[in-house]
Amino acid sequence: MGIICFSMYLCSRILKALDTHQDRFCGSLSHQDIAGNLQEILKPFHVRTSVHTDNKLSSTDLAIGGEFWYDRVYQPIHLHLHFSTKSHGKFRFRDKWEDFRFLVAQVLQHELIHQHQCQFPDHNEGIYFDMNIEDKDIHYFSELDEIDCFGHDIAMEIRYYYPNEDPYQVLKTVSRRKYIHSYKYYAQAFKGLHWAVIRKRLIKKACLWLPFTHI
Repeated sequence: MGIICFSMYLCSRILKALDTHQDRFCGSLSHQDIAGNLQEILKPFHVRTSVHTDNKLSSTDLAIGGEFWYDRVYQPIHLHLHFSTKSHGKFRFRDKWEDFRFLVAQVLQHELIHQHQCQFPDHNEGIYFDMNIEDKDIHYFSELDEIDCFGHDIAMEIRYYYPNEDPYQVLKTVSRRKYIHSYKYYAQAFKGLHWAVIRKRLIKKACLWLPFTHI
């Protein structure tokens, strides 16, 4: 199965699993209950969840990060749930479900694409655009595998945050778009540097993903 078909198939499965269990993410829940519920629901995807607190987040915010551990057979995908230190161990969903649903689907697909990439002996792991700068963020965002995955993230953000606009027009003006966070990560990492080749590849990947992403 090609990586695009693979992603479409996974997206439908992930969203269905989340929507089926939406009632488990209502009201005010402890951080650990949210992580436990999510891990149970995402068990078919071999996901492990963990809870972290962040003093940079507001009391009503939630951030999600992810990792794929290529050398693990059991639960190789790890989702990190970041809550505010001001939330006192509780998170109130209120109108946060749609954002939570989107972030989980986006981060999980990012890591599942990495997992799929590693199934091919000639994939791009470790291959990157050499900027001749010793910086871990620049190295990370320069990797071809990451550019592919972040292109998918950008396509999802366009679909989610700008549903009523032509997605290709949004992509053309991506540097001026407030909610395309994944592009902002790149712009910040390469600020002041000549990164035209990387940017071109990133935008191309996002363009290729657009017809096959939905939220």
